Amino acid sequence: MAHKRHRNTIVCTFCKRRKRKCDRCQPCSSCVKFGNPECTYDVKLLPLVSKPPVFDTSLRNELCSLSRKLAELEKKLDGPESESALPPPTHSFGDYLGCNPINSHKDILQLSQYSTTLFVKTGFQRSTPPLATLSMLRADPMVSALLEYANSVLVEDKTYQPVLNSKYAAIEKKFFTQDDVLNGMTASEPYKIGDKGPTVSVESEKTDEVSLTHLALEVLPVRKAIWRYINVFFSKIYPYYPILDQREFMDSINEILGNSEPNETRIKEIHITKKIDFAHLGILLLILRLSYLAITSLAYRANGDLEQPGSELAYLMDHPIDVKAVSGSKRCMDLFPLYSAWSIAVLQMAFLQRLYIIVAPEEGDAIRDYEAFVYDGVINNMAQSLGLNRDMVFTFGQGPDSRHRNLCQKIWLSVIRLNSDQCLRNGYRFPIDRVSYDTLPPSESEVTSSYDTDLERAVLNNLSKTTIEPEITRILDLVSNVRDGIPLVELCSLLEYFEKTYVKTYGGKRRDLIQENFPNAVDKMNSTVSYISMMVLDLTMLFFIYNYYLQGDNTEIQSFYVNKLIVTVCYEFLPFCCEIFQNSGKIFKEFGDIMILPGMFNLLYKAAIVLCSIHFRNKKALSTFRDDEEVCDILTQTNTILLKNLRNITDIFLYFSPWYFSAWRSSRNMVIVYDLMTGEGLYEFHSMRNAHGFSFPKSHFKKTLDVLRTSSEEWNQYRTTNEQGKEVFTFQTRALVNPTVEGPSEVSPATFLDTRKEVDSRWHETLASRSGMQPPSEDRSKWSGELQDELFANDLSRLFDSALVDDFFATYLNDQP
Repeated sequence: MAHKRHRNTIVCTFCKRRKRKCDRCQPCSSCVKFGNPECTYDVKLLPLVSKPPVFDTSLRNELCSLSRKLAELEKKLDGPESESALPPPTHSFGDYLGCNPINSHKDILQLSQYSTTLFVKTGFQRSTPPLATLSMLRADPMVSALLEYANSVLVEDKTYQPVLNSKYAAIEKKFFTQDDVLNGMTASEPYKIGDKGPTVSVESEKTDEVSLTHLALEVLPVRKAIWRYINVFFSKIYPYYPILDQREFMDSINEILGNSEPNETRIKEIHITKKIDFAHLGILLLILRLSYLAITSLAYRANGDLEQPGSELAYLMDHPIDVKAVSGSKRCMDLFPLYSAWSIAVLQMAFLQRLYIIVAPEEGDAIRDYEAFVYDGVINNMAQSLGLNRDMVFTFGQGPDSRHRNLCQKIWLSVIRLNSDQCLRNGYRFPIDRVSYDTLPPSESEVTSSYDTDLERAVLNNLSKTTIEPEITRILDLVSNVRDGIPLVELCSLLEYFEKTYVKTYGGKRRDLIQENFPNAVDKMNSTVSYISMMVLDLTMLFFIYNYYLQGDNTEIQSFYVNKLIVTVCYEFLPFCCEIFQNSGKIFKEFGDIMILPGMFNLLYKAAIVLCSIHFRNKKALSTFRDDEEVCDILTQTNTILLKNLRNITDIFLYFSPWYFSAWRSSRNMVIVYDLMTGEGLYEFHSMRNAHGFSFPKSHFKKTLDVLRTSSEEWNQYRTTNEQGKEVFTFQTRALVNPTVEGPSEVSPATFLDTRKEVDSRWHETLASRSGMQPPSEDRSKWSGELQDELFANDLSRLFDSALVDDFFATYLNDQP
């Protein structure tokens, strides 16, 4: 008879009695559930023994292998020269894009030492943006030695001393002009109340308003020209920054000027019924001046249209807008306190004033980059104080209509676009956080604010793409870090992503500009502006990295960054400039290049600094390899091509010098630099004598020459030999209109500048008139060289005098205390 096996059942008595499954806890879950106060077991609980875990041996082996490889990579990165840090072999120009090798993951770039505050004298100092031209010049010891040498030549030459001393004395003695408010000098002047000074009166504000209306009546053209200029603005400038409602603005202007048909009569009375009307008047004055600048830019490509009496362009050119319109707008702005009384109209006026400083030929924003932070900061604070960064609006009663909401959205996105361009060009940290606003893009279905609905749809579609990219924000955060330095391993990684995602995209599209592959002209011109801003950031950061690694001994990385700078300047950017200059009318059609040229001049000047730096180091390398005939021949050929490229850049500046002040100023500096570079005195200067050139192997010098020669082929195709046997650019011949018109009665708007000497004297007269002083003397320069007779007199005294008269446009050479 079979017997049952007796086994201990480890369940509590309560679960055994109820025949429930017991989890053998103390107490078990059943006792807890049914409220049993005693949970007892017949036998002693044995400890639970779990089975050991079973791991997949293949995964364990793979993890160990990855750990070993990671340790090997870290060990290699710690070495001075590692195989992983070497750049990959390059077979085409595209291989340089998105490739930024480093020597060690411990490399730290101290960019803050080059962007310190510039102190001239007590009460007069300036901030230097991280990516400013001045920062680049300080970062390179070769270029700094050039500027030090030029300054020493000026000081030692007794011919120029009386001019400088008399100029300084005149500036110190005279009472400062209204422009001196911006350079901080008026703040230190004592008030002269009761002593031949202006008396304070409660009627002063009323008097200012009356005189302001008189100034506006003097500047305003006939009614027909006013409305045509307004149409020019909304068709050629508005698409860049759509901050106005066309219908609302024209209704306000009708009330101020009086409702009447466009005719040839002048405005005799301005109707000001409330203070906000002065804001609309200031906007009108700026619009007229900006539109005049836009049509004079179009006059470059008129192809004889100016000579047709009945043409639209010829009619507007016969009714110029004096530069006094800008001062009138500033006086309108002064009527509204910056700390209160803000409104949408005041913000629009401030935005247009900032825009004018950027694009106006007589302003030259490319060199006065230290002021961008102040102007943009005021606009940002005004926009956020008005609540434009929020999409939801709390209202008492009736809320804003769709047109007003659409306008606020366009203004906010325009503010972001303005900040993006300026931060990329100057290296400032982005002042607006992505999480600080929730404003939605404007709807394309609401286009009632403009009379041209097709253009408005294109503008809204392009504006909706405006955003703050986290990668760009991170790069700017690193650049503006003045405490800890910039880890190159992180910076180069971000630059690689930046180049592949952005620069490469726009770099590919730059060749599509001529082929008209863009959906519309609005996308085309805004893409061009964005491309230029990104190129400024990329080129400047590459220049800093290049100078950092030249301090070490890794010739592989040094040679790589030399070649990459050459490719970026001579292959990627300079041909793009020529395409814009040559085919601007075809590319942008009815839109002028007024928004594009200032940023392009800034980038051209930085490109010249890069080429100068490479040329100087090649020149110093000639003395190191003087016994190697083959290397000397390679270096000589390289320097010849570099000088030719520098001459090309100088010619571009000279080409635009009659119209753009920054181009004229840069052309003068470039002529002097060219003379110094081709002379021998520079290389005997003590700072240059102690500097070191490239010490590459012969193969690296050969590769640099090949890269430079190939990169310059497309760029040099725009030069041909003229009848005199000299190489010149083959740009379309353009009539250069005088930009410094002081009034219709003084200078005709159709006055053309035939010679560069006239251009030179014209700008000196403009600078002198700003300070209320006499123009500089026409002393001939003592500089010699092949460019002297071909270009214009290189008078260093006049170059420096201009900086003393008007500090706005002082470059590094002129900013030395």
